[in-house]
Amino acid sequence: MKKALKYLFIFLAIFLAMFLSYTIYRTPRIDFKEEFQNKKSEGSRIVNTKGEVEYCFYPNRDYVERKDIPEDLVKILLNIEDRSFYEHGGINIKSILASILQNIKSMKIVRGGSTIDQQLIKNLYLTNEKSLTRKIKEAYLAVKLNKELTKDEILELYINKVWLGHDVYGFSDGAKFYFGKELKDLNKAELSLLVGTLNAPSKYKPFKLIRKNTYTEDYLIQDNIEINNKLYKCVYNDKVEDKLKVIYKSLLDNQVIDLEEYEKLVNYDVKKSLKYQGKNDEIKKDLIVVKEDIIKSIMKEKNLSYNEAFGYLKNNNLTFTSTIDKSLQEKLNESFDEIIKKHFSYKNIREIADINFSKNKNILDLKGNVTNIKKFDLFKDGRVFLYPSEYEETAYNEIKLTNNDKIQVLDNGIKIRDYYSTEDGFKLHRFEPLYFKENEYYKKDGVIYIKKDSKIRRNMNIDDDGYLYFNSEELVYDKEGQTQPQIAGIVINNKTNKIIATIDGRKANEKFVDRSEMPRQVGSVIKPISVYLPSLDKGKRPKDYVVDEAYTTKDGYSPRNWYKGYRGKMTIEESLAESVNITTVKLAEELGIEKMTSYLEKLGLIYEGDSFISEEENKSINDENYSALALGGLTYGFSPRDIISSYTVFPQKGYFEKPTTFFESTDRKEKVVNEDIVENMDQMLKTATRRNFSRYAYGIDGLRGKTGTTNDIRDLWYIGYNDRFTIGIWMGFDNQAISFKESKGDVVKVYREFFDTVLDSYKE
Repeated sequence: MKKALKYLFIFLAIFLAMFLSYTIYRTPRIDFKEEFQNKKSEGSRIVNTKGEVEYCFYPNRDYVERKDIPEDLVKILLNIEDRSFYEHGGINIKSILASILQNIKSMKIVRGGSTIDQQLIKNLYLTNEKSLTRKIKEAYLAVKLNKELTKDEILELYINKVWLGHDVYGFSDGAKFYFGKELKDLNKAELSLLVGTLNAPSKYKPFKLIRKNTYTEDYLIQDNIEINNKLYKCVYNDKVEDKLKVIYKSLLDNQVIDLEEYEKLVNYDVKKSLKYQGKNDEIKKDLIVVKEDIIKSIMKEKNLSYNEAFGYLKNNNLTFTSTIDKSLQEKLNESFDEIIKKHFSYKNIREIADINFSKNKNILDLKGNVTNIKKFDLFKDGRVFLYPSEYEETAYNEIKLTNNDKIQVLDNGIKIRDYYSTEDGFKLHRFEPLYFKENEYYKKDGVIYIKKDSKIRRNMNIDDDGYLYFNSEELVYDKEGQTQPQIAGIVINNKTNKIIATIDGRKANEKFVDRSEMPRQVGSVIKPISVYLPSLDKGKRPKDYVVDEAYTTKDGYSPRNWYKGYRGKMTIEESLAESVNITTVKLAEELGIEKMTSYLEKLGLIYEGDSFISEEENKSINDENYSALALGGLTYGFSPRDIISSYTVFPQKGYFEKPTTFFESTDRKEKVVNEDIVENMDQMLKTATRRNFSRYAYGIDGLRGKTGTTNDIRDLWYIGYNDRFTIGIWMGFDNQAISFKESKGDVVKVYREFFDTVLDSYKE
């Protein structure tokens, strides 16, 4: 028995040694001395192809040297986070053992026992994952950190790089963001408030930013803060009160302060010291997409949340080269509006758009519900108003609101309907919901009652004619509006397989809306990648025949063509060129649902967090059917960026890697099909450019492409490529209840002009 136990012990020891060795081997290699030398950097940066810095993730970092760090901060910080900081070598064995016992008792990981050194390692180089391997890596690097840097250097890095909530990293930056002061000017209460955020910055940040239209009784610090085109207000986070009490008591118990100082701290109203200062994070419009691409890449690579990835980029010195061509982007931005006006000109929007208007000229959806109100029925003297018939004032002076053309009743507030204007073209304007504080209203049978003594009720006015006016300052809406119809797309350089320009909407001076990332119905542009490419890969040939005839799939779906009748026997090449639905569905059924979805996955259209609805996600309404996969009748659709990117498999000779807006050191291209299959698809798509509306693009050197139009003409597409560029555009209305009157090929004419603009910028 003893011999068996001995061998078991030896086996466990060997296993543990191997596990530790492997974990340490997988630990990042970090030169902490070099990291310290780069301590004042502005974080990661985006540069252009000339190496010029276009954007820093941490501009104007306010770095403070150890000698300038207030000793009060050091005392408070070490008392709360790591009292033996200057004694241990990176890890505190006593604290670790205590945390292990607590975790065993709780049967889960609830306490880390981390030193300041370990926290620094975790925040800068590892993730927040609660696992044994992460703790081993953390401990190993903490010890290594102590061997390469002094304690004061470690403390300096920690104080300058730790996350303090919002977009704030470092105590000096926190002093300015939360109090509008230099770090040296903060008192003990203010320093304690910052230290209190460390345990859980999202929970204990000193103040919160909430949407301006959200009613709250919390202490107001500042109103009317505009961030990313949306209005917010800054209010005190009262959750920090209990945290401060714990900190003050700990400072007293550990003799960091005396009783007199303790009494002063307890009675000090720290919330009155708070001031919202904001952050200088200006970024050019064409770099917003690049920045977001980089953050998403780090999220995926490091398995981080959005905020964690952003923090990682702030605290590390990485360089990313943007692939956006500024000159081309500016030319496209300047030309969007004029090109669209040229081909979609109108004196009255109804000349080009099919809009379902009510008797009152409000826009209705397919179910007859109001989506947009006529501006003149919503505003009076510049203020939003309700007619006497649209509300009721009760005997208790409460305002009773029900769902009507102007108001939508929500669970905890109301939403004023979006509206449209026609003074300067046809524009759509969006209202944000107006949320109420719990004690300001009550609901009964779907009706909302605004109490007479509530703030929102006090801000309402009723004139002598019975018109009720809202306080305009409480409402958040897009006054400028979005010109219609809209456009989105991307331009890809096939040589680099990188995005060199994005098309996000009309008029460069309008607020940034990334329509290239918004899912829309794709129509026939899905056919080449979901049906014809897989069919050729399975053994079909362009000259093989398929019959256009009345047809019903095994699951009962009967497709219809865009033209009347049937054309009989035709080649697969003709089927694609003429965009014949019935023959396309026949080929799709031969492939099967699983085969088609596998190609969409290979071509970057199905992935975690996508807009594709699988049968597993929703058994009754999903995209695993022939109407969706073969003809593009999806639940939500695909974003222009995703569907256009999928076409790069053709100029990339059968390989696919989703194009990005920045250069990466790794090549992640994967082979999807053989080159001979792509050559056949090239020929088929070249034939397609000579048919129907595609002929308007014919003449672009080497162009191969496909049109796409949804059955209801709500979405118009053209995606094409030649040896040099892959370019695609979508056109439609932001309100999907509005469709085009007809499809006359104007989207292809717009496409031709965009392609010509690109070619003019890249003359060989």
